[in-house]
Amino acid sequence: MEIVEQYVCECNPKFNYKSKGTFNAHKKSKKHIAFSTKRKEESILATRRDNEIDLLNRMIEKITREKINLEIENENLKCENLNLKLKIKTIICVKKA
Repeated sequence: MEIVEQYVCECNPKFNYKSKGTFNAHKKSKKHIAFSTKRKEESILATRRDNEIDLLNRMIEKITREKINLEIENENLKCENLNLKLKIKTIICVKKA
């Protein structure tokens, strides 16, 4: 069995280059350079999107925690308000008596 080297580039995957020299020459071509540049830009954009998604998820978590804390505080204030109303009623009842 013989091992045969194949030179294939992702910018033209259906084409097999005949030798390493033609493959290397292709890598210097405008087509390949444009492909490489576009790929790097896409990678950078994907990373930025991932970072933004991560940041937004962390913001959602923070806002959710704040919401829960505010709901707890609201319930505590409702209880305190009810207690104050009862105290006022008690004071009014005592003054009437």
